[in-house]
Formats: sequence, structure tokens, C-alpha cells
Amino acid sequence: MRSRRAVFAAPVLLALAAACAGAAPPTPTPIVPITPAARASEARGFASIDGEARPGSLSLPAAPGRYPVVVTLHGGNGGRPQNVLDQHALATAGSPTVRMLNSEPWAVYAVGYRAGVPFGTMEEDVVAGIRSIKADPRIDPARVAVFGGSHGGHLALRAAIRLGDEISCVAVGSPWMVDPVRHVLGDPAEPPIAGLPEAARDWLLDTRERLRPGLERAAARAGKPLRELLEARSIEGQVERIRVPALFLTSRADVQVHHRLVEPTIAKMRAAGAKVDNFVVEKSLHGFYWGRDGEFGARAGAGPKTDEQRAEEAAARDRLRDFLRTCLK
Repeated sequence: MRSRRAVFAAPVLLALAAACAGAAPPTPTPIVPITPAARASEARGFASIDGEARPGSLSLPAAPGRYPVVVTLHGGNGGRPQNVLDQHALATAGSPTVRMLNSEPWAVYAVGYRAGVPFGTMEEDVVAGIRSIKADPRIDPARVAVFGGSHGGHLALRAAIRLGDEISCVAVGSPWMVDPVRHVLGDPAEPPIAGLPEAARDWLLDTRERLRPGLERAAARAGKPLRELLEARSIEGQVERIRVPALFLTSRADVQVHHRLVEPTIAKMRAAGAKVDNFVVEKSLHGFYWGRDGEFGARAGAGPKTDEQRAEEAAARDRLRDFLRTCLK
């Protein structure tokens, strides 16, 4: 197996000097760490657009107040039980990223969306969940960040398209299927698919075969050709509608969503004038943005994490924290 060089990009902290000679530099607003004991949590559901009751999990500082909120969206298919949502919201979560979110003076809200074929009710559930938590009197509706990974990253970007300035920023880890046309109908001999590592290319081609029958049925129900359905739900095709700052966390070792699959979307966002940042790691597998331990999901059979992978996860977590601090200040 050929080795890859590890490239680490640590977050850069910029200090702004006072403009006037002799003036003291401005004092930054302190970030007060919040311990699990100083937080409250609850199962907090919401009604989706069609009245369907959906679950959610909320964590927030125990002291009375109106807090900024980070809405988290899990990956994979929907229909997850309450304990999975808790793992994406509570200070006791197994995810170091979720614990980091709970160490800040923010609320954290995990939205439970329905299972099904992509482009179905799950997107409506996410939009309804975000609007529901914005209406909670304990939440500051002017400071709302959305963070999701994999399929949750796809849904987070779709929410940014749908909601515009109803949210403050969006952060995504290895967002899945940013361009459904390329994912489902793209020529394997053309870039970026042609330039993928073999394992990532095989994963994409296998996934498209499993997805296609359900998508074709969805197109038939909508009375549209498949390509038209895919184009209508393409994130890459609607980047001009993402008007809030965005952070992408991607990896060149990610088999399920390789960095190269996301690069064209990021480039198109930048060309459209979007405020977009991309933090790229070299060794970490899919799901690195949550930082969980254990051999499951993308890490099944991968063995223990290396020191390089753990360092990449920590650096990605720092970049996410700094991005959200700027967004929610």
C-alpha cells in the first residue's frame, strides 16, 4: 500500500491591533466554558410541515436566557430513535465534537427527520425543525447555525438554500451528493469521478445503483424525467442561494464522500461570491468531523485510529469551533 503524506492545517488566529497609536487593543468577548453539570437537556419534538410529530433533542445552559443555537443533523437515513438524537445534542455524547459544542455558551439541537428516498419529506422535516427551535423563547432566533455530516451535510446545505438569512451560517462534514446529477448520472470516465481513488469510485457507482430505482419512482410520481428531478434538488446548481457563511470539512481519505466530489461545489460557491472556507485533511475516514471512537460505519474493520487521524480530527474540531464562534458571537 502506498503511503500518503499527512498535511495538517491548524486554525489561524488573527489579532487585530488598535488603529490609533497608543490605544489599547480591543478586549475580546470572553468565551465561558460550560460544564455538563451547568447544562439542561430535554427531548424536544416538533411538528413537521404536514403535521407529522418528529423527535428532537435539546441541550442548553441551565441558566435562564436566550441562547444561540447549533442545529445538528446526523448522517445516514432518517427515522433514528431518541438515543441517536441525544448523541448529536447532549454534553454526555460519545462525539468529541458534540461535547465541544456543549462546552460553549450555545444551545445544541438535534433534529429527527424521517427515513425515505432522498429529496422526500426529510428535507421538509429539517426546515420545520429549524423553524421550530428558532421559535423557542430560550433561543435567540438571530443566531442560528446548522451543522451536519454526510447526508446530514447534504440536508444542512439544502436548508441553507431553503432558509436563506433565516439562519446565520452552515457547516458541513463530507456532505453527500452535493450534485445529484453527477452522483447518479455522471460519466465515470469524466472528472471528478474519473480522478477518484478506486475505492471511492467503486463506492459511488455502487451507491448510485442502489439509489436509482427509488429515485426513478420519485421522478415518476412527480411527473418529471429523472434528470429534471435531480437538477431541481442540486446544491451545486443553486449555490447562489446560499447567502450565509459556509464551512466545509472534507478528507482525501474519505471513501464515501471524497474531497474531489465536493471541490466543484466549493469552487462554484467561491465564483458566486459566497463566503466559504474549506478545511481539508489527508488521512481521516468518513465521519471524522464527529470524532467518535469505535469500529463501526465507515471505520468498520479499519482498526484503531492513528495519531495522525486523531490530530486531524482535533484540528477540524478547532476550525469548526472558531467558525461557529464567529458566526454566533
